[in-house]
Amino acid sequence: MKSILKSVCRYWVDEAEAGQAMIMFAVMSSALFMTLGLAVEGGNLLSQYRQLQSNADMAAIVGAQKLPCSTSACITTAQQTACTNVTTNDPSLTCTPGSRTAPSAANVPPVSCSPYDFIDYGNGSGDATYGDSSCKAGTSPSQYTYIEVQLRKSLGTIPIFNVPVTVGAHAVARTGARGAGDYAILLLDPSKTGALTINGSNNVSVVGSVAIDSTASWSMIFNGPNSVLTCDGGWYNASGQAASSPVLTSLKTNTGGTPGYAGPACTGGAADNPASYSPSLPTVQDPYANSTIPTGNMANCQACNQNGFAYCRSSSNNCFFWKWQQASASPLVINGDGVFELFPGIYPGGIIINGSNLKIYFNPGVYTLGADLTNNGSGNQLCIYGAPACDNKVGSGAGNSNANCSNVSFNSGDTTYVSSAQWYYYCSPWGIYDKYLSRTGAPSGGPSTTVPTFSDGTTPLNGVTFYMETGNLTMNGGISAVLAAPNACPGTGSPGTGSIPWPAGAATGSYTYPSGSLPNTGGVNTSPISPTSPLYGSDDLTVAGECKNGLTTWTGEFGSGTQGQHVQFAVFARNTSTQVTLNGQNNQNWWGDIYNPGVSGTGGTVVLNGSNGSTGPPLVSGQVIGDSATINGGNNVDVYYRPCIGSAPCGSAPGTSLIE
Repeated sequence: MKSILKSVCRYWVDEAEAGQAMIMFAVMSSALFMTLGLAVEGGNLLSQYRQLQSNADMAAIVGAQKLPCSTSACITTAQQTACTNVTTNDPSLTCTPGSRTAPSAANVPPVSCSPYDFIDYGNGSGDATYGDSSCKAGTSPSQYTYIEVQLRKSLGTIPIFNVPVTVGAHAVARTGARGAGDYAILLLDPSKTGALTINGSNNVSVVGSVAIDSTASWSMIFNGPNSVLTCDGGWYNASGQAASSPVLTSLKTNTGGTPGYAGPACTGGAADNPASYSPSLPTVQDPYANSTIPTGNMANCQACNQNGFAYCRSSSNNCFFWKWQQASASPLVINGDGVFELFPGIYPGGIIINGSNLKIYFNPGVYTLGADLTNNGSGNQLCIYGAPACDNKVGSGAGNSNANCSNVSFNSGDTTYVSSAQWYYYCSPWGIYDKYLSRTGAPSGGPSTTVPTFSDGTTPLNGVTFYMETGNLTMNGGISAVLAAPNACPGTGSPGTGSIPWPAGAATGSYTYPSGSLPNTGGVNTSPISPTSPLYGSDDLTVAGECKNGLTTWTGEFGSGTQGQHVQFAVFARNTSTQVTLNGQNNQNWWGDIYNPGVSGTGGTVVLNGSNGSTGPPLVSGQVIGDSATINGGNNVDVYYRPCIGSAPCGSAPGTSLIE
């Protein structure tokens, strides 16, 4: 009986405890499920925010790569690029370029004020267009370098709380600092003493920055120049060589002045004291290391794929009994005092120019040299067929009777004064291809009559590139030369009365070839040739320039995935022995990059020997890139690259980064 009673009592006690548990579970379950739901919804909310923030970060970086900007069109492009990136990554969003009130937008300059005291976004009270009195004060910048992306996204109603939830993200990015493609002079030898050596008694002017990779204790040696100046740039050195080193006493910079064209020089602002000099920096990589060299199979230049041709336009005596001659394994030798046309192509034995007072016209295209390209004569004139500068140089062009393209002054009152706009009108160095010259009597049928083009297959090449497969390029003998690399950008300016705006050039302006000019006497273009031969006056070499059409002379010229710039290769060499020497006792002007890096510090020397007075155009308008460089002579030597306005940034995207 006792055992039965115990069993019954235990049953009732267990049932009672179970009931209490059920009651407790019923009470706690709602809170438990609410907590679980909150964790799930919270995780989703965090995931959505992270995706939105990543979207904003990427859009800001992509937009910043279109900066710096100074025009409304450029600003719109940067904003639109950022917004396109936003909607591509999340089609549910609507991003409004340039809106300062829309939920999701991209703005240049940023709408928000900078949280950092040392950063000025350019949207302070000094900006007449985008000014905000609460932001960091400052004058209106000449170029905007920051972009802001703000995003807001509705996630709908969260069931637990039954309230609508919207998440937001915000990012500010700036364009990159100067990259390898931004230096006027870049020397890549990692250990050479005197990687940059400057001798002589006159001035060296560089518009842009100079970078030296050599870690030698004396990577720079200056012997006797009056002044070594960089304008709108500085000196960057991998060596720890101190600025107080005796060999650097001539080092000067002017980072506050506006680069002037004539000289080149800085206008406004005094030389920095001390000079802008940065030693012990990381080495700079070759910006064009991935560029593809011509292979002899250039689809857009039939003439470039066969051995080149030369044609003499003078009498048989001056031509030494030939009119047409084709390049071969032996050097193509040009003698006498005649007028010669050269066509692009392969020159296995090289080109030797002798004689005096020769006029050498190069037709646009790529010249592949299997041996030396040398000028030994004196008084010879080298230029590009159909270029206004060419006509001016040989005496058939328009302009001031006391001035020519190589000696003009931009200082009013000077007897050789020519306005910068007018100078571009008759001194554009880019020309046309002579497809009209008769090929009668030419071996192998002569050069192709098909005009070489850029990579789009339709835009004609208008300059020359000398590809030194082997051999040296040497210009001796007091030559007078204006040689320009192909330029894909005719500019966007509108021609005024008798002039072309500087430095924009004109997309529709044209040049009337005067009587006596070679194209005119050849029966070509006896009237203006618009729009097929506009004046390519643009000297805006920045990636943020107005052209940006991406045309290149040959595939991969600027590396995979990079944007082609206006200036291209005037001289291209990549071997262990080539030396490029420009000896300009007379006026010698090169428009394009002089690129001769050698291989890992084993060669690639560039020598520039005195040229140009202080009032003429520069010796080199483009980059000088080599393993080392020597600059000699008792006259001015000028390198002109990065013609930015004032101290505006010239970054070309490497180093583009988020600020917040």
